[in-house]
Amino acid sequence: MPEIKTIECRFGVIDQLTLNDDKHTFTSPILKKVKIISGAKDKNLERLMNISIMEKASQVKESFTYAKALLSWLNFIEANNVNPYKPTALHYNSPTYGYREDLLLDVNENKDKKYTTASSYINYLRSFYEFLIRNKVVSDTGFFVYETASTGQGHIQSTDLRIKKVRKHGESLNPLNQKQAKRALLVINSMSERDRLFLNLMVGSGLRSQECNTMNAELFTIENLHKDDSFLIKEIEISPQVGVMTKFDTPRDLFITRPFFESIMDYIESEEYEALLSLYKKNNKSKKGYTPLFITTTGTAFDEYNKRNVWLKFKYIYEVRFGEKLNHKPHDLRATFGTNLLKLLTNAKNDVIDALDFVKDTMGHQNEATTLRYVRYLKNSKMLNKAADILDSFAAEILISAA
Repeated sequence: MPEIKTIECRFGVIDQLTLNDDKHTFTSPILKKVKIISGAKDKNLERLMNISIMEKASQVKESFTYAKALLSWLNFIEANNVNPYKPTALHYNSPTYGYREDLLLDVNENKDKKYTTASSYINYLRSFYEFLIRNKVVSDTGFFVYETASTGQGHIQSTDLRIKKVRKHGESLNPLNQKQAKRALLVINSMSERDRLFLNLMVGSGLRSQECNTMNAELFTIENLHKDDSFLIKEIEISPQVGVMTKFDTPRDLFITRPFFESIMDYIESEEYEALLSLYKKNNKSKKGYTPLFITTTGTAFDEYNKRNVWLKFKYIYEVRFGEKLNHKPHDLRATFGTNLLKLLTNAKNDVIDALDFVKDTMGHQNEATTLRYVRYLKNSKMLNKAADILDSFAAEILISAA
């Protein structure tokens, strides 16, 4: 049965022999322990895999994962009598596409592998076949096709073997349940004023972390507070135009209640904020119309690192206080806001389309499909009973107690 074994190898640059030399010598030799494959039925294939592993080991610090990926693939082709040297029209019998389908089965049905493991394994197999093609062991067609893939930060060369994670409807949503939310409120309100407001902007106004990081203190003025007497403060636009980095640079109105708005105003006028702002002004040039609401103790504007620290502090206090871990991410506070708002609106409004449009605009979703994930989550979760309790018992409690 195929297995991985450890051998010692010497890597370096070999000197060219001259007439006076009786043996090769290494320049800058390095001795490394390398994991290789042993016990394959096809000894020629075993030799090729191990040459490829040696090549990889000479280029990178760690080649063990590469060896594990090839061992996984070897087990697949031996168990299914797949010819590794010839492509086939039928994917299930292909040494590359067939293995890809086997990985997807392990991820989605058998749950034997994680998506990230499957993705790295198929990429390593592609590297091995590129090695085989480069050395003219197999043909350069039929095993995969090169294509361009978008990563969100640009384009990379990939192949049609690439495993893309397919999210099920509602899978990416993980809002806090009512018990967790009430406990979270108690923890949030025990934190420093700055951190309390930061987290409440996520759970009480549905902001993304980057929008919280870049929130503009100059939006919270007496003039904006007294535009009307409604419970919700209206017509306060957030966008890059006012320094708030919204997703897709799309402007939208901030969803915020009067008590919460006043709470932020009180913080801006506090000695704590004044001291932080003074430090910030020493280190940064002032920008007309923009002053960061959230400033660190070293006088810098909040960033993702600071957000992470606030979140870890919040989770630590939660675990100490309630004796259980909170397996959630910061974005889940925003998801909690969105699902609760949608519950309230679908309960109060006869027109579901109006409710969806309001949630879409409030959350800053670029299209309806994103908002519909919240509908699917609610439909699949058994949490639609007593929808009127949502803002009454939880969201309103959060927003009002933030005052």
